Amino acid sequence: MLGKDDNDNNVAYIGESENIMQRLLQHVGAKEFWHEAIVFISKDNNLNKAHIKYLESRLYEIAKNADRYVLDNTTKPTKSNISEPDVAEMEEFIDNLMLLVNTLGHKIFDSIISSPDTVSDEIFQINQKGLLAKGKPTNEGFVVFKNSQISLNLGAVNSSVQSLREKYVSLGVIKEDGKYAVLTKDVIFSSPSLAATLVLGVSSNGPKTWKYNGKSLKELQQ
Repeated sequence: MLGKDDNDNNVAYIGESENIMQRLLQHVGAKEFWHEAIVFISKDNNLNKAHIKYLESRLYEIAKNADRYVLDNTTKPTKSNISEPDVAEMEEFIDNLMLLVNTLGHKIFDSIISSPDTVSDEIFQINQKGLLAKGKPTNEGFVVFKNSQISLNLGAVNSSVQSLREKYVSLGVIKEDGKYAVLTKDVIFSSPSLAATLVLGVSSNGPKTWKYNGKSLKELQQ
């Protein structure tokens, strides 16, 4: 089940049931956030309870690691023990499932990006005002990496930036750490300018501010 909470965060619940309609009707009254449900079944009823519990646990694990959605599950699903051939079959099922969910426009199982320690291409930096932030452009926007330093002071910025900062502080995504704050997770911003503005606390031209080996993002793009 997929939806949004009062703070406009993506929220999901991952579950299993032998009677889908009955379970959905239960959740209509019990869970208010969702407006869409995606259901996967086996075509020949060849998934037993152990298979289903394995799938539920693995999908929860993948979504938790991707960290794009807030998971509404109150407990972590337990993973059943199944044979090695069954594991291979279930992992293939999961690969196909994730592809279909992505095609439907939900990136709940997609990691934002590889960490800075493992990517081989350019990592851009802001190294100003005693702050060091790292990130890179992607096809979804500009990603600022976990542990990037954020200015504690917020200058003259528009209300949308103020609201975004307040949201991240309330969620613990931005956390105070001595003379600055830090990001506690990788965050996608709609533009490099928005990313730079949130890092520095003042309106910033992102393409000129983010640099790799002394050259700005704008210079490299040109």
